[in-house]
Amino acid sequence: VGGTGSSGLKKETHISGFSGTANPFKERICKIFSTSKTKNGSISFEDFLDIFSAFSKSAPVSVKADYAFKIMDFNGNGVLDRQDVVKSITCMTGNDVHNILTDLEMTMIIDMIIEETDMDGDGHINLGEFHHIVSKMPDFPRYYEILRL
Repeated sequence: VGGTGSSGLKKETHISGFSGTANPFKERICKIFSTSKTKNGSISFEDFLDIFSAFSKSAPVSVKADYAFKIMDFNGNGVLDRQDVVKSITCMTGNDVHNILTDLEMTMIIDMIIEETDMDGDGHINLGEFHHIVSKMPDFPRYYEILRL
């Protein structure tokens, strides 16, 4: 049903955002959920349904946390390292376009996030640490929920 004649959905038109605005992680969401062997950025209808299931109001917090972790693990090494946190903050703030944060502010935020979350002191955030911090955030599930229209 995509614009390219393929059976996949185009991410630009179908995964533009869950809250009515452009989602800065839309490309990551498509990449994480895509089962396409061509790696062209498209998702199948089944992938689309998986997205809706994972981000539904009834999805367990642990499922939402697992996918949030995968979405933020840009380099795919199974941990959130400094580069992943930088990219995540940049996506969330639009700092690459709008220069909202100075380099010093960005460094301070990244240092604080890693210091507060990295419980074993190895310099990165593993899935267990991520789940731990998410468990202390009562609003977390709402941020990973597709809003009803």
